[in-house]
Amino acid sequence: MKKFVNDPAKFVPEMLEGIFLANEGKLKYEPKYNLIYRADRPSKNHVSVIQGSGSGHEPAHVMTVGPGMLDAASPGNVFAAPPMEYCLECIKLMNSPKGVLVLINNYQGDRMNWDMAIEMAEAEGIKVKSFIIDDDVAVQNSSYTVGRRGVAGNFFVMKACGAAAEKGKSLEDLLELAKKVNANVRSMGIALTSCTPPAKGKPIFEIGDDEMEVGVGIHGEPGRRRDKMKSADAIVDEIYDAVAKDLPFKSGDRVALMINGLGGTPPSELYVLYRKAALRWHPDRNPEDSEAAGKFKQVLDAYEVLSDSNRRARYDQDRPAQAESETQEEPAKEESTQFGADPGNGFHFTQDFNRKIEPEPKCPSCAVVGTERIISRKAGASSARGKQFILAPFNIIFCSACGHVYGVTASTT
Repeated sequence: MKKFVNDPAKFVPEMLEGIFLANEGKLKYEPKYNLIYRADRPSKNHVSVIQGSGSGHEPAHVMTVGPGMLDAASPGNVFAAPPMEYCLECIKLMNSPKGVLVLINNYQGDRMNWDMAIEMAEAEGIKVKSFIIDDDVAVQNSSYTVGRRGVAGNFFVMKACGAAAEKGKSLEDLLELAKKVNANVRSMGIALTSCTPPAKGKPIFEIGDDEMEVGVGIHGEPGRRRDKMKSADAIVDEIYDAVAKDLPFKSGDRVALMINGLGGTPPSELYVLYRKAALRWHPDRNPEDSEAAGKFKQVLDAYEVLSDSNRRARYDQDRPAQAESETQEEPAKEESTQFGADPGNGFHFTQDFNRKIEPEPKCPSCAVVGTERIISRKAGASSARGKQFILAPFNIIFCSACGHVYGVTASTT
């Protein structure tokens, strides 16, 4: 084993001391309990957000302590849950009148020790709640968990709750936010090699030079299967499909993508992987798919018109016509109000006020029921970004109240 290490038994304490020394004035360090915490926390005006798991997953969790993130972290040894005493001291140290939120990745050791610490803290009168993160789609159960494992999706929960706590949100608000974020986050991992914890001195599992573990856990737990090595693009395709099919989203929704290296993948390789993922969800950037690029360009240009304040003002002026038509028992004859002869990109936009979608959806952005349909009619060739595009008609379904776009469909008009 070749590692930058002194005494393997002191690896974690020396790492924590290094983090503290690099951030003096911003962070504090309690060596007795392996605690890294913000110098300005706890605060009587803010919920304290804390987390702790085994070391070896950096930057989680000790390197995410700071404004808008965690207020404190309590790490155990490499791949080992923090002892219950460490968890309890972390809760007590971060005790705030507004409460303490403990984020826990779904692993049996973490849950057991934090659960005991929370019970003891509550017995001492501390207001504390916990939330379990389980974002991994690779397997339902494993040797370390009942249910899905908590992996990289943890960062989204951590960031959202940390930012909300910074704004003074209540403990109950943070719990609801954690539930919402966790319900909309999915992840999956691939291992090309095993890892070597300093105290163990040898790889935690064996894998061939031409093999990869598909769906590996963050402690080296088995995934879905052992497979032969594939290209970076093929690996992204498999992970992308597994995650995308499990997400509760629809075409047109905005999402965030994180490529996580599990602590051992060089940034250069991560960007190779990101490139493929970006081409999957940004078809206009894929030179190999000219048809998809043209369609995506149409969506961008149409949305630009919807976002233009002057053109949107014309649309808003015509909204009473829609309200009047909806009160009629029989559908009125369709009429169109045109945004203009040519908005500057080769399009002619028309607004169909009397065409409704059944059943009327509830906008996920503003909760208003009812949408309207914009139809973009073909107007020949258009030039943009130095390229020529043949513009086919299509529909944009969007919320009339806030402009949220539900999706894009083909138009036959």
